[in-house]
Amino acid sequence: PSPSPPPPPTSSPLDIETHFDNLRSFYTAQISESNSAPGLSLTDMGLSSPSSLARLMNLYTVGSSSLDPSRKTGGTSSRRTKTSFREASSQEEGLQPAADLDESAAIETLRSASLPGTANAEQRSAQALARPSNLAEPPLHGSSRFLSSLRPIPVLLRTKRSKRCPVCRHIISKPEPKVASTRFRIRLVAGSYIPSISIRPLNPPPTTSSSSSSSTSSTTSPSVPFFLLHPHKPTQYLLTFTNPIFDPVKVTLATPTTTPGRLASRVTVLCPQFDIDANTDVWDEALRAGDARKRADERLVSRTGGVAGGAATQAEAGKIWERGRNWVSVVVEVVPASLPRPLGDGKGEEGEWGEDEDVLEIPMFVRVEWEGEAAAEVGAAVGAKESRERRELAYWCVLGVGRIARG
Repeated sequence: PSPSPPPPPTSSPLDIETHFDNLRSFYTAQISESNSAPGLSLTDMGLSSPSSLARLMNLYTVGSSSLDPSRKTGGTSSRRTKTSFREASSQEEGLQPAADLDESAAIETLRSASLPGTANAEQRSAQALARPSNLAEPPLHGSSRFLSSLRPIPVLLRTKRSKRCPVCRHIISKPEPKVASTRFRIRLVAGSYIPSISIRPLNPPPTTSSSSSSSTSSTTSPSVPFFLLHPHKPTQYLLTFTNPIFDPVKVTLATPTTTPGRLASRVTVLCPQFDIDANTDVWDEALRAGDARKRADERLVSRTGGVAGGAATQAEAGKIWERGRNWVSVVVEVVPASLPRPLGDGKGEEGEWGEDEDVLEIPMFVRVEWEGEAAAEVGAAVGAKESRERRELAYWCVLGVGRIARG
């Protein structure tokens, strides 16, 4: 056969699909020309079968000995003719020219970036494994030589897998137990477990300078406006707890009968034990119309004490004041102590008073109990019964109520 013409100049590389289609069209035309040529019997060679294309492609991998008629033995060897096909000479026929081997740009980049700017073998292998299969983009040799050419590696998706902190072993993220749900629950160490607490007067006085106070620490700035508490006058406050987790919790409160310090005020929590619903979506609460009406009736009965019309606002012991989607409000009654009268030198009967010692602060012990999923790195299989474990969280907090007025 005549030698093949030289390949054309290098052009843009073909993608995998176009390359395969061009090769298939070229070899199909070659088979058709061989079938139409006189004196040739391609049926004896097995080239007219559907696997002829695969056999022709094997010429470039296993050699031509499998299809060479001179190496075959049998009764029909006399009828076989030695045949060869020409190679593809253009991209339309499936010729894939070699890429441009000029690496002058890579050499200049290597000189400017030096060794710290090059990727190591582990990074290059990770890039090759993580590269997605794109049929429209041919594989590029040396595309991950430098750190500037590295791309983020996607994380493989896993189901029923939790993530823990490597230091403290707390759960950082945990998926939903239901397979159909795609919501991911983010859980931090403490901030997402401790219920938020706020306190405000049940019946605030009609003054504009006063404002409700939230849960604060033991130190309070004198510039913060407080409600003036009259000594020996019972005052009721509304204590609101908000549940941040996705499980219903049981809250137990404990306070000393009298506050510590020289000013011993009496504190009474009317409902020291109550339950809070889980932190669900707002739409879930809207769809549960029956529960909403039941809670509205419960709220009305709690406020009115069972009296129709709802005119009274008397709190009862053992009953919550108000309930919401993931929050509950209870009533706390405070009876402030009386301040001693100052003597002629400006000091009290028991000596000099410290700064903000007339501020009433309530120490409160909060205990939260709930049942959550068993802590495990990998969750149970689909259809298996999920295990639950009892968890408990207890802590002390200080609630700033107000400043006691001097008599």
